[in-house]
This record gives sequence, structure tokens and C-alpha cells, in this order.
Amino acid sequence: EERDYMYRYYAHDPDSRINLGIRRRLAPLLGKNRRRIELLNVLLFSLPGTPIIYYGDEIGMGDNHYLGDRDGVRTPMQWDDGRNAGFSQSNPQQLFLPVIIDPEYHYHTVNVAIEDRNPSSLLWWMRRMINMRNRFQAFARGSFEHIHCENSNVFAFIRRLDSEIVLVVINLSRFAQSVELELGEWQGYQPVDVFSLNRFAVIQAQHWQLTMGMHDYFWLQLLPEKRIESPPDYEPLELDCQEPWTSIFAGRLKERIESELLPRYLGQRNSAGLKRAQIRNVTIQSSSIINTTDLEAVLLLLRVSYSQAEADTIFLPLAACSANEALEWTANNRGLIFARIAQTARYLIDAAWHPGFHRSVHRILMDGGSEVGAPPEIRCQADQAGSINLERPREIHLAKAGRRNTTFLYDNGATFKLFRRLEPGINPDIEMISALNRSRPDNRLVPVHLGSCALLYKDKQKYVFGMLNQTVTNTGLVWQSSQEAALQFFDQILSGKTEQLAGAAFQLNNPFSPPQEKVVSFLEETAGLQLSALRHLASQLALLHIQLAEIAAEPDFQPESFSTLYQRSLYQSMQSRLKKVYALIDRLSRTGDDRMMNACNSVLALRPSILHAYQFLLAAKLEARKIRIHGDLHLGQILQSGGDFIFKDFEGRGDRALSERRIKRSPIRDLASLIQSLHRASYQALHRQIQLHEKDIDFIRQWIPVYFSYQSIAMLNSYHEAIKDSQLVPAEYGSFIQFYSAFQFHQSITTIGRSHELYNDPFEIQTALQALLDVHTFINGTASPSAGEHR
Repeated sequence: EERDYMYRYYAHDPDSRINLGIRRRLAPLLGKNRRRIELLNVLLFSLPGTPIIYYGDEIGMGDNHYLGDRDGVRTPMQWDDGRNAGFSQSNPQQLFLPVIIDPEYHYHTVNVAIEDRNPSSLLWWMRRMINMRNRFQAFARGSFEHIHCENSNVFAFIRRLDSEIVLVVINLSRFAQSVELELGEWQGYQPVDVFSLNRFAVIQAQHWQLTMGMHDYFWLQLLPEKRIESPPDYEPLELDCQEPWTSIFAGRLKERIESELLPRYLGQRNSAGLKRAQIRNVTIQSSSIINTTDLEAVLLLLRVSYSQAEADTIFLPLAACSANEALEWTANNRGLIFARIAQTARYLIDAAWHPGFHRSVHRILMDGGSEVGAPPEIRCQADQAGSINLERPREIHLAKAGRRNTTFLYDNGATFKLFRRLEPGINPDIEMISALNRSRPDNRLVPVHLGSCALLYKDKQKYVFGMLNQTVTNTGLVWQSSQEAALQFFDQILSGKTEQLAGAAFQLNNPFSPPQEKVVSFLEETAGLQLSALRHLASQLALLHIQLAEIAAEPDFQPESFSTLYQRSLYQSMQSRLKKVYALIDRLSRTGDDRMMNACNSVLALRPSILHAYQFLLAAKLEARKIRIHGDLHLGQILQSGGDFIFKDFEGRGDRALSERRIKRSPIRDLASLIQSLHRASYQALHRQIQLHEKDIDFIRQWIPVYFSYQSIAMLNSYHEAIKDSQLVPAEYGSFIQFYSAFQFHQSITTIGRSHELYNDPFEIQTALQALLDVHTFINGTASPSAGEHR
């Protein structure tokens, strides 16, 4: 019966049958259906045993079942569209078996050479699948465990080896299917797609719901849930409160809270605003109470001292709720729970995760007033909110839990950013966006500012802890689209497109060299959309700087001309930073692995060249101006909205004092830091290419300087063209490039230092070192890698 079913389904033509089987290749067997071909190969690679691929199946080669015996699948391999499909140069009549000339599978259209040039071909898909399979030992030596599901169209199983767990789910149907998998054993685990690294919903119950498209498949690695705040060994302590809990921060329990609870709680958190340093002590600077029908909360201002870093002022709002509410609102992230109150069995959680906190802040903001109580007073100030009808938020969703800020999206079209690390004074993020909104009511370069919240003390010191902006309709961050563009470029160069450059006198397109038509044509073909987007981004950045310079009526925004004294100060600052970071690089050159040591030694050799670039600042007084700038601009601070770009997060670098972040600087700093992040996006994209072979990764690594140089020149040309008449930068292009070169070297040097301080991760440090090497290559125009075939 099963054989009869197989014949009816796969072998309608009796000539395709032989003995008890079928004499067909995989592609014609499946009617050349790409999804079904992929599906069966996924099964082959997923099931236990050693997968064997019959030659030609990797390119979807056809057969000739009219030949006798099994000769129909033994025809010559189709390498190219030349003589005998590239299999042999002999007379075609001398071949033992003829090549395939069936129109659907003709060797002119189905061959290795053609598919090798197309990153979307079956051949490239097979290569990626094989490389991905080789990364997981569970497929080779792991156990096989079938997963029960009621839907018979879906086949699911686990491959497991030690802590490596891969869930394989395959939809055998030609229709979309919904399935519930019995995964109770893996509750608390999060499935992660091994190809895209996208995270799926955490397995919370016995049954896990999944929807699949026609002939769809998933390889999902099961990992313990990665929560915002949930260290494995943290358990909230219990507080014995005889008085109302809102008064304990100034009462008898204050000493225990400062010495025990707060250091323990803050020390295990990643999104509370603290530096990456050992906490020495914590003191409660002040506490403010909010008591409404929606919320019972205390807003704490803490002074946190570190062993080897400057002290911080940290904003910590705490709210009381029941055990069930704490579990729901924190999504079982127990690291967000501060303590348990013994008498009432209630929990104190970070109030940012309490819906009532957001509704209370919104009410105060819309009323345009304050929550009066013992100092400090909670003061909320509306900006454009009066002219925009904002309903009370019903649904509140976490957008981002960063180290310094936590951002939430409201269903009423607003975005609330909670600042964790505070300083008294004017918040530059609010100041910059508000000023741009006032000067240009129709401004489309920044979000619309709606209002802010602060703690106001008797001495008029103000600590801003929150800002409300209108939510920007967007398609994502430029950081993400730049990585996707880099991945597409990598596919293009791996597919053999670089062959057209073989034999060319190939130099990188540095700012001073004439355009190279052959290379420009190649890059416009392979990365034209990205280059066009970057040109537009650069012109938008120039427009932002021009608009900031035009807010001259406000003293804090009035442009200032460069002076020889300022230029010398700038030179000394850059030279001092260079000396400090080079001392770090010198240490790394003696302690890292071979790749790290080679990169460090190469960077150390660039010191005279970098100092020479800095000398431009001392040559003569520059016709340029200082203005208020973004201060920490990178691709992750820019949203794509249709064909335009929206700049956000104007608060500047968090490792600098508030007053320093408000200093006027050259707008070239923003351009240099933005171009620097383009380089990092390419290397991050390459880092994600886990399915590629090492030799392919090495080949791509050679091409990143080329890609980066043309991205840089596209942005520099567009930016200069848009801003040259503003007097903000040198109008003459050569002077502009020399001016930019000094700042770009300084940015690259600074990035190396910050990568070591913030991450201390070899990948981040090597990426920063490589960025400096590639910046130097771009500015000086040294020779490119080989442009020929890499295999």
C-alpha cells in the first residue's frame, strides 16, 4: 500500500519506476518545487545519521529516465553552459552518457556557474544549510526525541547533546498550519531561530503555539530565557514594616535599606542607570510620594558611590503591588522586585513596570501641574501637549530597557523615556528637541516634544527624570537597515560579482582620488540603494546642523567662530587622548591572541600619520563654527520614516557631565561618529554570518574597507554639498576633508578606548582597531584586496 501511494504521488510515468523504487533525481521528483526541495533537505540534515547528497541535487539538476537502468541519474555533472556542460572537452559523441538537454533542466540554465553567481540560488542555500548544520554537534551526535502534536501535518522533534538543544519543526503540508507542541519539559526556555537569531515567545506552559506557512520549517535553539533583570541567584529580601511602607525610606529601616537592600538590588540590575563598576555604598538622597487611585509609589533619588569611578545620582521609583500583579507586570523578572513586605505580603517593584505610574505621570502632565508634598516636589511641564489631544494610556509596552534609560510606548501615540542617571540642571535631550520644535513647528527631523517630569527641590535644583514625545511612525533604526544592506553586499561579492573587476588597477576611493568608473559602477550595482540612502541621510544631517545654528536667538544655541586658541586646545585634547589610548593598545599588543596582537601592532605604526592629520588644526585659523550638536550620534539614534530620517536621543554621551554635553562643538564630530558606526554595522553583520565558511568570512573581511570607503565618500560629498554655504565647516572641499580627517581619527581612537572600558570584549576591541586601520586606509587611499575569484 505504501509503495503504491509512493508511485501514485511521485512516479505517474511508469518509465520513471525501476524494480521496487524510482529512478529520478530530487528536483524532477518534486516537480522542481523549491520549497519542497528545501523541506526534504532540511529533513535529511536534521534526522540522525550521516546525510548523503547525490551529485547534482545541490543545484536542482534534472535527469533522463528514458535511458536504461539507472543511467538517467548518472548523466554528466553540469558545471557551466560550455561544451558538454563543462564536464569534458571531448567530442559529445564520445561521452558515455549524454548531457541533459530537456528545456526545463537544460545545462545552459541549470549549472554550477550560474547558481554560484546568484546568492538566492539553491546551491547557496545548500551551502548555508551545511555550514549551519556543522555548527551544531547535536545534529551529528545528539539524541532524537519525537515531540507529540495533534496536527499530523507537522513533524517535530528535538536533537539534544548536553546543553545544546535544537527543536526542529517541519510542516509537511502545502497549506499553512497551526500547531500546539507539547514542550512542558522546556518551560522557561526561549526558542531562537538559528538563521536569523530572532527570538520567539518563551515557552510558558505545557503546550507551545506555533503557526507555520506552507512547506515551512524551523530550526530553533532552546535557550534559558534571557530576561531584562533576572539573575539566577537573586531573591528579593523581606521587610518587616510596622509603619506604612512609603515612610520606611526615612525611618528606622533606612540604614538597613541603604547598607543591605539597595546595594544588593542595584548590583544585580542592568537597567538601573549604574556604571559597570563595583558599588561601594548607596545613600538615599530624597524620597517623594505619589498616592493616587492608580498608584502607591515612592520616587527615590539615590547617591551611588563606586570603588573606581565617580559617584552617580540614580533615580529609582518603587511601587507596591500584589504578588500576582508583580508576576504579570514584570513578566516574572524577579530582578525588578525590590523587596517583599512581610505584614501585607505585597511586593515593591520598579514602578516603571507599574501601569499606574505611567497613568499618574500622564495625569499630572496633562493637568500641567505638580504633585505637592514634602520636598522634592514632582513637577510636570507640558510643551506641545496642550495642542495635541492625548488620551489616558490604557496599554503600555516596554520599547527598550537600556543601561541609562527605559523607554515605553503608549497606545495614545506617545513615547515616555525614563532617565535613570540624573544630574541637576537642563536636560540636553529635552532642550535640543524643544528648541528645534519651537524654531521649526513643521520640523520633520526630530520627534515632537510633549512634556517632561522633574523633581524640584527648595533650592530650585531640578532633576529631570522623564520626557514624553510623540511616537514617530517608522520602519526601524538605520542601524538595522545598514546591517541588512551589508549582508546583501556580502552575498553579492560571494556570488562572483567581483570577477568583473579582475585585472583592474584597483585603488580605494579615498577623498582626494578621482572616481574610478569600473569600481563605482560595481558598487552602484551591488550597493546602490544603500549608497543613495546614505547620501540622503548625510544631507538630512547637514540640514539638522543648519537648523541648530539658526536658533541664534537663544544664547545657548548661538554659533561661535573658531579661534586659533580653540584650535590649539582641540589639538592638545586630541593628542592627549591619542597618548592615553595608545598606551592601552601597547599593553594589548603584548597580551592578546595573534589576531589582536597583529591589529595592535598595525595601529601602533599609524601614530605619526595620525599626528600629522591633527597638525592641520594648527596650520591656520579655520573658517568654521561651533554649534550645539547631537553629541552621541550613531546609526542606532536615527529612525527611518518613509524616505526621511528622524534623529533622536540628544542627551549626549552618558560618561560625560551634563554641562560638558551642552558645550558647543564642530558639527563634524557628529558626521565622524556616524560614519564610524557604519563601519561597526558592517562588522556586526559579518559577525552574524555564522552559517558561512571561514574562507568566505575572510574574503568578505577583505572587502569591508572597500565598502566602507565608498559609504564614507558618498556621505562626505553629500554632507559637504548641503552645508558648504553655512560657514559651519570649511567651504573648500580639500580643507573640509582635512578637517574631517582629524576628527575621524580622533573618533576612531576614542572608540577603541570606550570599547575596552565598556565591553572589554575581544570582538568589540578588534572591530574598533580595524575601524582605525580602515579609516586610515580610506583617507590615505592604499591598495585594495584582490578583486578576483575567491574560491
